[in-house]
Amino acid sequence: MFWLQVLGWILIFIGVVGAVLPMLPGPGLVWVGAFLLAWADGFHTIGYGTLALLLALALLAGVMQWLASTLGARAQGASWLGVLFGFLGAVLGLLFGNIPGLVIGAVLGVFLAEWVFRRKDWRDALKGSVAYVIGYFLGAVGQVLITLIMVAIVLSRTVL
Repeated sequence: MFWLQVLGWILIFIGVVGAVLPMLPGPGLVWVGAFLLAWADGFHTIGYGTLALLLALALLAGVMQWLASTLGARAQGASWLGVLFGFLGAVLGLLFGNIPGLVIGAVLGVFLAEWVFRRKDWRDALKGSVAYVIGYFLGAVGQVLITLIMVAIVLSRTVL
């Protein structure tokens, strides 16, 4: 089962990179890597309880990023339609322009939804847009921290 261990560590490494890059599901990859490490040795060093904790942390990281951007935009008066357009704009921007595209797409998505569809003043629409992006990046910082905690847990079970 040596190849499972190698694949597990590779996925954990890619997961750490993925926590920083928005194109990869970092915490999910760390969890899959930890599962492979656990499977490789019959769940002795990493048990079911540890895997459950890591899964809860991975889910928390995903929810945190979405929630931070949503709450940021909503706190500045953006509507649910604006949040939805911000998310769609961020996804499209990420596909076509990487990190700058993500930011521009999110700002344009919230802004257009609020300004065009909700007929808000452009300054108010822009506040919601900027708050969405700030919330997104604060959520991303939280995701990186949670991913590093997950890696520390795996290392404490396997190396130390």
